Amino acid sequence: MSAVAITYALPMFRAEHIGWLALESLCNQEGIDFTWELIVVEEKQQCLGLDGVYAYESRLRSVGCERIIYVGLGEWVPLSQKWITAVHTANSDGFLLAGCDDYAHPGRIAETKKIFDAGAEWVQSPLGFFYDINAQAIGVYDHSLNDVHHHCALDKAVRTDLLKRSLPLTATQSRNVDNWVYTQVSDYLSRVPDIHMNRSDTWKRGIFTDGLNNIQSARRSMYGSNVVVPFRNPRSDESQTLNQILPDYICSRLKEARPAAQERVEFVP
Repeated sequence: MSAVAITYALPMFRAEHIGWLALESLCNQEGIDFTWELIVVEEKQQCLGLDGVYAYESRLRSVGCERIIYVGLGEWVPLSQKWITAVHTANSDGFLLAGCDDYAHPGRIAETKKIFDAGAEWVQSPLGFFYDINAQAIGVYDHSLNDVHHHCALDKAVRTDLLKRSLPLTATQSRNVDNWVYTQVSDYLSRVPDIHMNRSDTWKRGIFTDGLNNIQSARRSMYGSNVVVPFRNPRSDESQTLNQILPDYICSRLKEARPAAQERVEFVP
């Protein structure tokens, strides 16, 4: 298997009503003149499934996706184990950590590669829109409002070889998986990784969602009617509605997903 520039790693769980969102965003990526791979790791419970993922194959290939690797799991595993599985399956230069309930902005892959090419070990973005599917509320995550000791932001990516060397084979049960990855990389290097922030305005054309995920169920209460740092309300120069951020057909499908979000039963392993 030949190496590609980027691995887009996409763990899924109970993604039957929302996994399409991430895949649609990948089909709408821009500025790609290199090859990349998609690795999906998913349990069979209420899954999008192999057929659901491969339904996007031709569209993904049109934006440079050379291969799709689907890893089906018979039983639930922690998110950290899914990252470990994807990392040791990857054959690439850069590894993008993504969520199946998020719509990646159209520059996510190409801009990350460009930053890696400039020498970064770790790439992330300081800003991002969040959307509560049920309440239809929009907020902005702003890393500048965060505690100075909070290292991780959004749209994280790490050099693949660095992750292969630093991540253990044993998963953590902690839900703060981002910081776990950061700690593993820092411990391996005996220093903090070289972090580059992607400060492109392209983030304004993507969104992270709440209501159909199983990782940050409390996060939706941090924006909307009650804003809690590191979230804030959109500023006057930022979009105020979902239709100003995303393509119309994506907005329509998210609205169709509201009943599933309203009926959601949170998963507690």
